[in-house]
Amino acid sequence: MPDIRILQEAIRKEETCALVKKLGYPSCREGKMAIDVFLKSDSLYHWLKTYAFDGIHGPRSFFEHLVPILRFEPEIFEGAFEKATARLAEFSSIPQPYIYVDTGFKRVGESILALAMAESFRRLPIDKSLAFEAPLETVLKHVSKKIVEHYEKSEGKLVMWGKILVYVYYHYDGNRFEFDTEGRLLPGYRFRGDVGFAWMKI
Repeated sequence: MPDIRILQEAIRKEETCALVKKLGYPSCREGKMAIDVFLKSDSLYHWLKTYAFDGIHGPRSFFEHLVPILRFEPEIFEGAFEKATARLAEFSSIPQPYIYVDTGFKRVGESILALAMAESFRRLPIDKSLAFEAPLETVLKHVSKKIVEHYEKSEGKLVMWGKILVYVYYHYDGNRFEFDTEGRLLPGYRFRGDVGFAWMKI
């Protein structure tokens, strides 16, 4: 399947302001900004993630104008563009991955309002792009490092919730990985029971 680098190489052979004019931008400066974003992207998928409507083109319009200007048949890149669009749609639909800090907390008489306000302390977000795009091994190493840093910074306990017992990483695909407080991945996908979240309806 054609690669974005083919188009990037073709762009570099063009005179920038002339190319920008063909793309319909009113000034060289405005069009050059759009071109620069395209040239800095390492794939069509990453370009789609960073490119937004600029007053002249949206991603599809920009791409559909650019390809024939560079003297390529549009059909050659159609599949690559649709594949990148589908991948972006998948990325946009996945849930936010996070680490749940499990203290084994059992409510006795604590205020629901106070618990709701402290709920965020038990959920550590993981970069969504990293979780979706990087190999799982890389993601779990990142999670492990974050756990070690969190445990050290919190001194092993959370206000309201108590002593930290274990960390559970929720990957975007639904898999759960349990770590001890030293950031070591524990065998299997074990879990200490359903997570109970504190919330209040306003």
